[in-house]
Amino acid sequence: MTASIVEIVFSVVNPSDVLGHVERSLLTGLLIAQQHNYTDELSRTQPPTRPRTVRRVVDLIQAHPDRQYTLGELARVAGTPGPSRPSGRPNPCRCRGR
Repeated sequence: MTASIVEIVFSVVNPSDVLGHVERSLLTGLLIAQQHNYTDELSRTQPPTRPRTVRRVVDLIQAHPDRQYTLGELARVAGTPGPSRPSGRPNPCRCRGR
């Protein structure tokens, strides 16, 4: 006998987690599909609002997309504590703009 996709998913994932995602998806679909008092606001496109710290980093990467940045450099631009490595070695992850 073959197991259904739902049975396979529920055997790997907690059913309540899946149901929460399904519920949010259904509500989002209804908000998009059905006319209501906030339809115009939901359909309006606008740039995402970002905290000032994130905006500084995004602006830097967009201004110099060919440059590679370490997480520590980006953290300094954002004004936040940089990544810490228990061994004291620098973080090898490099971030590059598009």
